[in-house]
Amino acid sequence: MSRFERLRYSEHETRRILQDRLGRTLRPEVDRRVSSHGRIASVSDMDALDLLARAQIHNDRDVSRVRAAYDAHRNIHPQSPTFASLRQDSWFDVIWGRVVTQLEMRGAARRCEAPLRQALAVVLDACHPPRTTLTFEDLSSLPPSTQQVAERLTKQVNEGQVLQTRSAEWIAARLWERRPPNDDQAALRWWVDRCRLLGLRSGTPTSWWSETDARAWRGAAFQILARDHGLLDWAQEQARADAQLAHNGRGATPPLPSGLINRWQWLNGLHFDFWERTFETTGEVQILVSMLCDDLLIADPAIEDPSSQQLFSLIVERPALLILLLICVRSHP
Repeated sequence: MSRFERLRYSEHETRRILQDRLGRTLRPEVDRRVSSHGRIASVSDMDALDLLARAQIHNDRDVSRVRAAYDAHRNIHPQSPTFASLRQDSWFDVIWGRVVTQLEMRGAARRCEAPLRQALAVVLDACHPPRTTLTFEDLSSLPPSTQQVAERLTKQVNEGQVLQTRSAEWIAARLWERRPPNDDQAALRWWVDRCRLLGLRSGTPTSWWSETDARAWRGAAFQILARDHGLLDWAQEQARADAQLAHNGRGATPPLPSGLINRWQWLNGLHFDFWERTFETTGEVQILVSMLCDDLLIADPAIEDPSSQQLFSLIVERPALLILLLICVRSHP
């Protein structure tokens, strides 16, 4: 490596410096009317950055919130099954700290006897439709128009609603630099929740930062995919599919073959719609896989660990990640 290579021109870094220096004094007036097409409101980049950095985001699917609600139900109805047993029976799963389930499970739950049906309703009602709420502490330093946007956000944010900004990638990059300290994996959850409010689902993050911040982001994303217990291997995925088919009164899946090609054909058989299930239950993980794929394609040589080879080795062991990779390839061939 040339001794001066780190001093090379960077479009993203130059833009960041200029906008940081000018943004606080040049807050452009933009249209802040609520749009009918999924936009919460329009807000300047600097105001959106300050707003999202101060926000506390609460999702009804957070496993701690769902479990607390279920424990309260079970204290009143002690004959109800435990939270762990419902998960073991594949009524729902937990991926990256959020309770997830397919929409069709609500129909299966309605056919159950009353005690189980009532217990499942506590869990499934938190998942469909997904709900997010925001709270703020002190917003007095923000412009009045931005405070009005914050007030709208505290009422409820529906799935798919986003803030309209001019430079969502720039805001996301600065948010990662302001991430909570000490735990990059927890910080990644904090960051992705805010990216969703910006409508940002793809990009090449390591091109936005210094090497230290870029390495921290990629390492945290890879560790989530590698360690999350909700991202099942092939045998676990088959067991879950069999349990879900049983809930719907259908037969078991065919035997799991060996070899990736044969398993891919098995995955695409008519016995179970793995594609639909993966798409319904891996919302935030889809963002990580999409960004990692884009990032490794553009910036892999710059940061060697984790590499493309490590990611692909992980993907072939987990069917959900394999499907998400194929979705990325189809979207960006």
